[in-house]
Amino acid sequence: MMRDKREIKIVIVEDDFYYNKLLLKYVETICNESRYPGLSFRVASYLTADRCLKDLKGDADIMILDYYLKNSDGSETLNGEDILKAAHKLNPKTKVVMISAQQNMLKAVELMREGIYEYVDKNAHSGAKIGKILNEILTNEIRNQN
Repeated sequence: MMRDKREIKIVIVEDDFYYNKLLLKYVETICNESRYPGLSFRVASYLTADRCLKDLKGDADIMILDYYLKNSDGSETLNGEDILKAAHKLNPKTKVVMISAQQNMLKAVELMREGIYEYVDKNAHSGAKIGKILNEILTNEIRNQN
């Protein structure tokens, strides 16, 4: 008897339009059934912090989250830390991968204490690191299913 596939919801929150689309395409390319049998994927992408918070439910399994974010009105009143707290309040099991160009190790350590899964510096190697992190999470998910 074939077991139902477990749906994995991945949420991307990145306010840079081009980087957002690049991350979305990359995640959709590497997260597929042929690579991860037994899993299906739903990927949502947001360009603003407030829009993400408005749509946020407790169903995100993985979140790729920029630290510095803009809101629909252009303000920066909310940041990735605010979304992290809201996401974990709804679902403490959401694995949050924080990405940022700030390269502040103190902030990275602080975010680790607040429950992020991993911190990634935005640079030329970010994609490969995010791919490796996703692979680790999804491989563990498959292992835990069996």
